[in-house]
Amino acid sequence: MDRRTPPALSELPLQELQCFAVLVHQLHFGRTAGLLGVSQGRVSQLIKRLEGRVGAPVFERTSRRVELTELGRALAEQVVPAFEQLREGFDAARARAAAQDRPMRVGFQCVVYEPVARAVAGLPEGPPHPPRAVPLPSRHCT
Repeated sequence: MDRRTPPALSELPLQELQCFAVLVHQLHFGRTAGLLGVSQGRVSQLIKRLEGRVGAPVFERTSRRVELTELGRALAEQVVPAFEQLREGFDAARARAAAQDRPMRVGFQCVVYEPVARAVAGLPEGPPHPPRAVPLPSRHCT
């Protein structure tokens, strides 16, 4: 592959890497499963598949503990910050989207009660509130 061409997302084992990143922090398969909303067996599957792709174990596991191998620590140094950066980027995009001025639309079915119509009509116009358009309600449902 040309070094200037990034790998396609389909080539990256994102679910496995996400599972790895969470397990690095938790060092517990059950807690990792709970955080990811999957079964403990699925966490084990994902880690085994990742280890198969890497070519060596990334965790040492016993019935009492889970620890990173040297290779696992090296992988974690790359993967964990990358996932944190992705999360921060996504959170920042969501915050910007939430801060955008967008009209608020309110719909009514059939009858609009007079107190509701007065409350909507009484909303202030302009920032920080969106402009309003209050259509006159019809008296009958069609």
